[in-house]
Amino acid sequence: LYSDYKCPIIRKVRLESLNFVLGRIKAKGLRYEFVQEDNLREVLIKNHKVVFVYEYCLGKAALMALMPDENSIIVNLHNWNEVSCIAQDGYEQAALMNVTLMKMTEFYAFIDGLKNAK
Repeated sequence: LYSDYKCPIIRKVRLESLNFVLGRIKAKGLRYEFVQEDNLREVLIKNHKVVFVYEYCLGKAALMALMPDENSIIVNLHNWNEVSCIAQDGYEQAALMNVTLMKMTEFYAFIDGLKNAK
């Protein structure tokens, strides 16, 4: 799975964490689809491109290496240190790249909002 679906450790995604969040999306009654069928960490939810990463502290360097599309939502699945799982320089770089960074609690609120939106 790690090789076939491009989620090896070097991609900074843990399948257990990814599986949990995708299950949470489904449990909220939302549908998602994979942007590419061979890449499990990028999904579309109601026309929002969401990219899941697993970084201890998502910062500028990691974000620049990721090179996300504009208007993407980048969700850090590394949740045990939620207070500091996204660095200030990451937020600053995200603003320059026109992407949104979210911690897990912010993402859960986001999908709750999508569920409640008509």
